This record gives sequence, structure tokens and C-alpha cells, in this order.
Amino acid sequence: MSTGRLKVEDIKVFSDAAMEFFAQTTGHKAAIRTAYMLDGSETVVWNDFQGRIELSGAYRGTVTFSAPRGLLTHVLLSIGEQDYTDASYRDIVGEITNQMSGYARRHFGETMDISPPPR
Repeated sequence: MSTGRLKVEDIKVFSDAAMEFFAQTTGHKAAIRTAYMLDGSETVVWNDFQGRIELSGAYRGTVTFSAPRGLLTHVLLSIGEQDYTDASYRDIVGEITNQMSGYARRHFGETMDISPPPR
């Protein structure tokens, strides 16, 4: 939900952030499905793990990143992680979501408030 209208380049910011994370972390280019907006307050779960961060300011809503266990295992392997517990998968999803919200703040401005979920 937003107080303004997002443009295509606004939505692209989130895909760019995820692609940058994978390029930096794994050295491989990620294939990102189309980023899009959903109306509603519930996070839609598409994969094994997801991260969600609340945004407010000129635009309100959430940044959500969802990934299957296999993809996250590859990321953990790439960074030399040896712990493959659910906590490790949640941590890496959280890092990706944090990067996405950071890109959003740079794009939309410092007035955007980011509220990570409590641990």
C-alpha cells in the first residue's frame, strides 16, 4: 500500500538489489523473477524461506524476499558457511532483504523508514 504511485523504475530497484547481492556474494548472476506489487497485509509464501521488512514514509508496504532452500544452500556454500540449519537460512534471507531495503532507501530517500522484524 502506498501514498503515491510507483513507477517501473521504482519496482526495478528491488530486483537490482537482489541481483547485486548474488553477484557480490556468489560471483554468479542471479535470475530474478519479475518484481511486482501485491495489495494486502499478508506475506505470500512462495518458497522455503522468506524475509520481510516494513517500509513507511512516502510509500508504505513491505519488502519481501523469498527463496528455496537449494538456492540458499548455494549462497551459504559460496560464503564458506558450514552451518546449514534453518537459522542460517533465515539469516541469509534476512541479509538479502536488508540489502533490498537499503537500496529502497537510497532510491526513495532518507525519509523512508525501515523497520526490520523483531528477532
